[in-house]
Parts: sequence; C-alpha cells; structure tokens
Amino acid sequence: MTTVEIADMPVAEKLRLMEALWASLSTGPNDGVVSPPWHELALKEAEDDLRKGAARFVDLAEAKKLLRGRAG
Repeated sequence: MTTVEIADMPVAEKLRLMEALWASLSTGPNDGVVSPPWHELALKEAEDDLRKGAARFVDLAEAKKLLRGRAG
C-alpha cells in the first residue's frame, strides 16, 4: 500500500486501517523498540502533577475543547 493509495481512502477506511495498525503494534513483540528516556520522564511528571492536584483527567470532548482553545 502506498501513501497515495492511503490518501485516496475515505476517512472511515483510514481510521479502520489505523486501528488495525495499533492493534498489531500493541499485541506483537516490540522488536527491540524502546521508548526514549524523555518519555519516561514525561510520564513521571504527569503522575506527579496528578498526585499534587496540578493536573486532572478530562473526557475526550473537554480535551478537544481545551486543545482547540490553545490553537486559536
């Protein structure tokens, strides 16, 4: 499959393809792929912020609203 073929797909089909790729990546061996050190640090910082009350979980609708507000 080429990038041109993917670009020509309807959005619903692209989403199905993306879901299939994620499922494949999450269930198979990682072939030595290791998360970079900054990723572990970012996760620890997020956990600390949650513990301190400086961050909170939001649902998807609220997250989209917050992110759209930042872009404008």
